[in-house]
Amino acid sequence: QVGRTYCVPPRPGDPPGEAGGGSQVEEARQRGRTEALLESYGDKSIVVLPFVNMSDDAANEYFSDGLAEELLNLLAKIPELRVISRTSAFSYKGRPLKLREVAAELNVAHVLEGSVRKAGDRVRITVQLIDARADSHLWSDTFDRRLDDIFAIQEEIAATVAERNPSSRG
Repeated sequence: QVGRTYCVPPRPGDPPGEAGGGSQVEEARQRGRTEALLESYGDKSIVVLPFVNMSDDAANEYFSDGLAEELLNLLAKIPELRVISRTSAFSYKGRPLKLREVAAELNVAHVLEGSVRKAGDRVRITVQLIDARADSHLWSDTFDRRLDDIFAIQEEIAATVAERNPSSRG
């Protein structure tokens, strides 16, 4: 049977990458599994980028980060939605971004981004869901609230985002 190649499973003691299987076969097998998993989610994937603190007070950074993390945690509970990890998402913090490049690097269809502004006892939070491939808004919302309970505000916004998440779209 000329022209056929057979993969032989690795045997104990085989050097990695050599005849008998080795790491190249296992790497290809794992890459195929990963690609199949990513493809199975289709357009139902998202990264929640760190929210930008637009307040004068740098101490409000914790609120911006906490809001993004709360949104990420709530979205991660939706089984049909692939949500990029906090560590990967927050690696983009403070860097100039091109959403298409971020989406390509993370292999996601959607980006959730936003900003936080605080003045006195009031906060304005803007949240945007972006179709990363088209670089266009699917929706955007602004939340103006009093800062009586920071956690309640975060939960309210997270619930709103979850209702409008990409898994609910076709």
